[in-house]
Amino acid sequence: MCLNCGHEYQDNAAASTNTYGGQDSEFRLYAVGTQPVAYFIHTCPNCGFPHESSLFRPATAQKEIKIDDKEKLKISNCLSAFCENNKVTPDSFTSCQKYEVLAEIHDLRGKPSLVIAEAYINAAWMADDHAHQEKIVIYRLKAVDYLNKALENKEIKADKVPIFTYLIGELYRRAGKFDQALEFFSRVKTDDPQLESLLKQQTELARKKDTAKSFIKFSPNLEK
Repeated sequence: MCLNCGHEYQDNAAASTNTYGGQDSEFRLYAVGTQPVAYFIHTCPNCGFPHESSLFRPATAQKEIKIDDKEKLKISNCLSAFCENNKVTPDSFTSCQKYEVLAEIHDLRGKPSLVIAEAYINAAWMADDHAHQEKIVIYRLKAVDYLNKALENKEIKADKVPIFTYLIGELYRRAGKFDQALEFFSRVKTDDPQLESLLKQQTELARKKDTAKSFIKFSPNLEK
């Protein structure tokens, strides 16, 4: 059931997945087979409200989550910007726009900056998958803005600051903003040999003005 309009609908969800496809330098995990990121979000066909998988569940489990009338008006205005003639259809949103809408709604509902950044990162990954070149850059730079806010607001634990500072640099590199990438890579202070090795590798790519995706051989703990 939609949290915004109450419409009941069904959608495809990722019942199970795997991580055998590896992990890239932005910490995206890949499956062998269908990539699951597109199935972690569900858009109401009636109003366009995006639901993350954790909220795409029976109405009885949603009782603690409320959207008041003022929020609904803001959400309606947000969604209408993406829909022709303010009418939602199954084709109103591309896979990357679903996450863009989620990020904007998180923002207007006052969610933490880190949560908003995560939505924009997912949008960037969807743009990668569908070769939306302009969006690949736009979403990464949006994610950078909110990650910086998260650092400023101390939403990230002190021991995780190095890995998120690195991530900002890597998002800049993938977006082709090499000077900014090098600046943030240089700010990372760590004694973790794996992160040090990754920094060296990605710094070299930034110096070569290379935006290519690269894969890593370790899985960092990103718990905030």
